[in-house]
Amino acid sequence: MSWLLVDSNKLGSMAPLIRFLVNPLTFPTFFDMHAWLKVDEQAAADDAGTSSTTFFEMAHGCSVYEMTRKNADHNALYNSAMVAASQITMEIILNQARADGAAVEFVAGDMFDFIPKADAVLLKWVLHCWGDDNCVKVLRKCKEAIPAVAGAGGKVIIIDAVMGAGPASASNKETQALYDVHMMHIDGVERDEHGWEKTILEAGFGAYKLVSSVGIHSVMEDYP
Repeated sequence: MSWLLVDSNKLGSMAPLIRFLVNPLTFPTFFDMHAWLKVDEQAAADDAGTSSTTFFEMAHGCSVYEMTRKNADHNALYNSAMVAASQITMEIILNQARADGAAVEFVAGDMFDFIPKADAVLLKWVLHCWGDDNCVKVLRKCKEAIPAVAGAGGKVIIIDAVMGAGPASASNKETQALYDVHMMHIDGVERDEHGWEKTILEAGFGAYKLVSSVGIHSVMEDYP
């Protein structure tokens, strides 16, 4: 594991991700998890459903995304972590997929409002940050962006965890469980294949395929 934390590693370094996970605005959040669970228990007892407040919000008084907007240091840590994780993950997946070097264009914007036309849309570590309703909204925007005719080559590629997929080792199962707890603190969720299928089909896609699993990451393709 230590070779992934050094800058000289040719795949890239995961050190920025570790720095983000242990920073004072992320790691201590989990110390309030017991209080968050008690709020949920009380809400259930009062027939009020579940609490709409995440335990990040309980600890800091705002959502994680509001924190990145108002705290420049936290925003820098977050962005560095995502870049580092993407560099390694994409290097491995593209090597396995034998990518042909097709052009990729990065366009800034709000994925809930508009996604520009494309042959394919790639969502890596995006949908697990959101509940089902928001995931359906994003996927519908993606579907509008790709060719609408089945067989025309258009697809949405999702790189995320699929709970229960991948190696059956204890370490993989433990890592998936920890991922789920981590995403829960910002109101995200890790899904099993049934959960992904439900969300994908509700967004209007005609079919999907679980292409491969690399460690705890899986690659899915959604087709119109």
